[in-house]
Amino acid sequence: MRRSIPIVCLVVLAGEAGTMESGCGGAARSSRNDAGAEVDAPGSFGGSGGSGAAGAAGVDAGVGDASPGEAGVSAGGTTVAKWARTVVPPGTGSEFSSLAVDRSGNIYVSGNLWGPGTADFGNGVTATANYDRYNGLLVKYDASGAPQWARSGTLGDIGPLAIDSAGNVWALAGLPYNASGTINFGNGVTVTKSDTLFDTVLVKYDSTGTAQWAQTVTDDSGNAGSNGGRFSLTLDSSGNVYVAGALADSGSYDAGTDAQPVSPAYALLVKYDSSGAAQWKRTVTALGG
Repeated sequence: MRRSIPIVCLVVLAGEAGTMESGCGGAARSSRNDAGAEVDAPGSFGGSGGSGAAGAAGVDAGVGDASPGEAGVSAGGTTVAKWARTVVPPGTGSEFSSLAVDRSGNIYVSGNLWGPGTADFGNGVTATANYDRYNGLLVKYDASGAPQWARSGTLGDIGPLAIDSAGNVWALAGLPYNASGTINFGNGVTVTKSDTLFDTVLVKYDSTGTAQWAQTVTDDSGNAGSNGGRFSLTLDSSGNVYVAGALADSGSYDAGTDAQPVSPAYALLVKYDSSGAAQWKRTVTALGG
């Protein structure tokens, strides 16, 4: 008997925006690229080796019947799916959590693989997960859904993305509390993690998926750890990048006898130039005690 393995699913929609209730792991959110096409937000798909049930928008994930990297697509409802793509994970699961679309309609998705092992995206594109749990994942698809390249192998998760006019990819990687020492993003690009909290790293990749530089997001005092909260990023027209989130403060809040003490947090906003140099940092702290 084949076990159930979560399979990630990416769907591109045409026509009216809709929701994917079962075909792609929950309600889907749509974003629109410059050409006006609807690009469905990614998610996870639970498969058992056979055809998946059609979702509300009429997508049959077809886990067992489709080639690696492809999924069956059928029309239905008020929204027509143009194509769908899945990935066969190396271990017990995988997840797409964020996406971005460039001016040419190429689609970039991020998330994680549960390793160790090699994931197959189809079109000859694979990625190796080196660690036993979360491995950060970044994949580029062209406008027709053909995988172009995939990057993985770094312990943790890759989340929010932004694409500049030159096709460079800016990503926020989350490093878990148990990651330590030198963290390698490939191409000789590394950061050092020494705390026991969750760190967020801003990474710039070129259009071929090669890491250019990485910077751990810190405040003016060099503090980097958070309680696992998600950071976000955006680019301006000059190529500067802005990162916002929250870092863990010292001390802890006692939530009562039935809950673990929780470290307080403070908001952080950082501006970086295109080379990764921080231009300024702003924090917001709570009033009172």
